[in-house]
Amino acid sequence: MPIPYKKLKNLEEVQNLQDSDITIIEDQNTTRKGTLRQLVQYLKWHDDINTYYAHQETVGAADGIAPLDENTKLPSANLNFGNTAGTVFEGCAGKNLEDSITTHKADTGNPHATTKAQVGLGNVTNESKAVMFTSPVFTGIPTAPTAEPDSNDGQLANTEYVSRAIANGIAASDAMIFKGTLGTGGTITALPSAYLTGWTYRVITPGTYAGQTCESGDLIIALTDRNGSGSLPSDWTVCQTNIDGAVIETRKINAGNGLTGGGSLSADRTLHVGAGNGISVAADSVAAKPDTTGISGSVGKTVVNADGIGVALGSDGVTAFPGDLGKQAYDHSLAAHARTDATKTEASSVNGNIKINGTETPVYRLPDDAAVTASERTNWNDANTKKHVHANKDTIDKITQATLDKLSGIANGAQVNVQADWNITDTASDSYIKNKPAAFPPSAHTHAKSQITDMPTKLSQFTNDAGYLTSADVDTGQNHTHANKSILDSISQPVVDKWNTVSDKVDKETGKGLSSNDFTTALLGKLNGIAAEANKYTHPSSGVTAGTYKSVTVNAQGHVTGGTNPATLAGYGITDAAAKSHTHNYAGSDTPGGAAASAARLSANRTISLTGDVTGSASTNLSGNVSITTTLSGGATKEKISATEPSGLSVNNYWLQEY
Repeated sequence: MPIPYKKLKNLEEVQNLQDSDITIIEDQNTTRKGTLRQLVQYLKWHDDINTYYAHQETVGAADGIAPLDENTKLPSANLNFGNTAGTVFEGCAGKNLEDSITTHKADTGNPHATTKAQVGLGNVTNESKAVMFTSPVFTGIPTAPTAEPDSNDGQLANTEYVSRAIANGIAASDAMIFKGTLGTGGTITALPSAYLTGWTYRVITPGTYAGQTCESGDLIIALTDRNGSGSLPSDWTVCQTNIDGAVIETRKINAGNGLTGGGSLSADRTLHVGAGNGISVAADSVAAKPDTTGISGSVGKTVVNADGIGVALGSDGVTAFPGDLGKQAYDHSLAAHARTDATKTEASSVNGNIKINGTETPVYRLPDDAAVTASERTNWNDANTKKHVHANKDTIDKITQATLDKLSGIANGAQVNVQADWNITDTASDSYIKNKPAAFPPSAHTHAKSQITDMPTKLSQFTNDAGYLTSADVDTGQNHTHANKSILDSISQPVVDKWNTVSDKVDKETGKGLSSNDFTTALLGKLNGIAAEANKYTHPSSGVTAGTYKSVTVNAQGHVTGGTNPATLAGYGITDAAAKSHTHNYAGSDTPGGAAASAARLSANRTISLTGDVTGSASTNLSGNVSITTTLSGGATKEKISATEPSGLSVNNYWLQEY
């Protein structure tokens, strides 16, 4: 049966170990001893330890750990410099790139020769501020910000501002703004919910509007502003312009000179006209006497007929209204107030007019002393004739004072230059850089002559200073042509600097050369594994069919040339084998071949000795059991080990315990 695993417990920890001290190491099966140095070497290369600590041998070695310099930085020799994936961009190259980008960003001279067409401004002409703001002409439907009410800062007035100012002016003067007809077939069939003060509608269909009974021809006028909510009947007033059936009965008709009849207006009345007083009466007709004359004069003068009867002209309640002024009032009432002959009304392009039956008809006129002055009205009319629509309204809407200030700072003939941003990744952005390289040449670099498009071709194209050379000063005898001019043109200062810094080059030797294939580290390792003067070897055929053989024939080169599977010992060349059937008749003898009657013993005693930290010896001929008395030597602690676990612990008490 297997021996139960035993461990020593509670061994005292020893301080200040020396290399020669014995260290007890226990694993699952064995207790071992070893020196401290052996223990260190064992731990040094242990797999678990290697994953946590680095060995000195691996620092700077291939596939090892890169060393750090005195500043705890990686030396440049341990960095893989380059400009491709998996390499490190060299610091000086990065600094040159940064300087180049800084210089490029500060360059306001359009280094890329960007044109207007490339940034979508091919149709935009280059104009100075003076030209742009001198009598500009806009097409389409341009828009502009709406100025604040009563603004007087010179800002352009758009149609909204003008309409609002006109409406406010009209409202301030209690004027009416004719909006159309109200009723079946009219401009509207019901009063709107949004309206401004002064909006006026003419009723063409009798009915109840704004809570008031209206007849055909009545005018409904808004008294307040509403934006679509909160409308009330009291917002409107009705002008009873239709007087049919609206006669005040308390009034009466009095018969004047030459007239008889009359009476109150509670019923129809008849006036009888008699002859005299400049009036001639005939059957079914009344006419003024043809000999009636008048005295010329202005309104307010007295006109007398041939009979000397005078008629006082004037505008008060006791005079006759002059005929010419009455005609003007009559014409005005027909044109602007409740035209009974109106069958169609339309909006007019003339400020203050509407179209009645297709004819331009004035409906209001602001007095010169109203809130809107004559000059302002002239300006509004001028603005109205100049109103138009800009096709690029969305673009003009974005024009701000900051934009105008920016335009004023742009020189005549300047082109748009969008500041490119290296970090922009949005391809739709104006500052996105297309086809940007992984690296830029340094800011200090040279260009081959073939790369310069405006290279002067003769000295006369240069601006000469005091001491310039003339053709007479040039030694034409030194003129020559390089056959490899294109190669020389491509040589730049960075190329020369690279040549001067090449230190790990392979010198060319006569009669020797390198192939076009890359000589890799793997190829070098393969060459190092080939013995000197080794020949290419081709393994010959063995001459044996593939399979498993118990007996094979091998030639002098170690190649298998034949194979068999013998069924007998003779087939393997064994000729002295014992017979398969035999017996042993040596029982009780001291020679092999049978069971001994008793244990054999040595002819002479032998000594078994223990050395090391535990010493002891015993002499025996192995005829029986033997015991060896042992002694602990060296610095080992000698203490008694109990066979069983004690009931209590004491100092230096040890025992064996099974796991």
